[in-house]
Amino acid sequence: MFFSNYNKEIIHQKLVPIVLHRIVEGSSSIWEDVHIDQWNRILHFATRLSERKHSDKLPLLITFDDGCDSDYKIVFPSLLECGLSATFFIITDRVGDKGYLNWQQISEMKKYGMNIGSHSKSHIDLTSISFKEACTEMDFSKKIIDDKLSSSINAFSFPYGSYNAGLIDYALSNLYEKVFTSQHGLVNPKKKVFPRNSINSRMRDDDIARIIEPNIQTIITWQVEDSLKSILKKGLGVENYKKIRRIIDGN
Repeated sequence: MFFSNYNKEIIHQKLVPIVLHRIVEGSSSIWEDVHIDQWNRILHFATRLSERKHSDKLPLLITFDDGCDSDYKIVFPSLLECGLSATFFIITDRVGDKGYLNWQQISEMKKYGMNIGSHSKSHIDLTSISFKEACTEMDFSKKIIDDKLSSSINAFSFPYGSYNAGLIDYALSNLYEKVFTSQHGLVNPKKKVFPRNSINSRMRDDDIARIIEPNIQTIITWQVEDSLKSILKKGLGVENYKKIRRIIDGN
């Protein structure tokens, strides 16, 4: 039973936020990669939604983490062609590195309507360092992006989705208007803390469809998965969790 059928009030003014990383045209090398064919299917769905004025389908909020060069080479032109936009979260220490965006590309993307946010300065797990160091990561990355783009950015996504109440409070009180995590869920666009539903290379078309058009069973699965993930990250540490995740996913 889909949300539109069982409780419209629950999803009133809600979005389905999704997060992707690198888009690839060949075989994927890490589980976070998404093949271009999958991306094109997501884009087709998002375009159909944007054309429906009175649809009962939830609109997509598309985000990308890390600032991979596929954001410019593949994603950016395809979004422009469809008249859509997305938010791109940048790791400032990696700008200009091989495989990542450079400032000229980022500036052009912003010029043509793409939203730019921070994904920290160095992409370290902010909960693994001191509070002062974590604040510096958020401070410096915003200052660098603001300076390079000659405008103020207003959004931050936590590396590895790792955060705590103190970091959220600091970010929202001092730097950003919105922060993004990797928890699953739907969100009211007026909120300040956004969950996001990850799409990766191990997903089949029907897996992606369940994310894009979630029902109550999907939401329950998300809640269970997030609880288990939180327990594993706290018990094992983020790096060990990532190693186990790569083993499970065959990378």
